[in-house]
Amino acid sequence: MEARRLRVPELRDELGRRGLDTRGLKSELTERLQAALDGEGARRDGAEGRCERERGWRCEGWAGGLLGSP
Repeated sequence: MEARRLRVPELRDELGRRGLDTRGLKSELTERLQAALDGEGARRDGAEGRCERERGWRCEGWAGGLLGSP
């Protein structure tokens, strides 16, 4: 998802789902959402790499924790 392509109501919805502040100008909302998306991607990538290294698994997804199959 590219935060800069979203409209203000969509930005506010996405920020609200993540428990983030929904107030501000579009540029502020876009920056805030993009930072959150970047952080989510880094956590997901890190979890998948850890899953593969430590357990010999390939993680199938992210839902607030590790998911995987042997």
